[in-house]
Amino acid sequence: METILFRNNNDHVKVKKAMENKEQYIVVKFDEVSVNNLNVQGMMNAIQDYLVIYDYRVKEYGKDNSSDNDDMLGYLYERVGE
Repeated sequence: METILFRNNNDHVKVKKAMENKEQYIVVKFDEVSVNNLNVQGMMNAIQDYLVIYDYRVKEYGKDNSSDNDDMLGYLYERVGE
């Protein structure tokens, strides 16, 4: 399972590469630092396109309870196709 924390403007490309490598699950995380410094909405829009292209779906969305940071949110993407 690949985990990607948004810290750079091109981190959505890491998600694309994981999808190209046909990872079964991909975790994308972001927090207040990400939202304040990056265009998280723009990156999420790009990822929405990748979901269709690479045949993934959103499995879960919500707070990351494995993190000490209470503001950490994330998505769990699951590969649907073979």
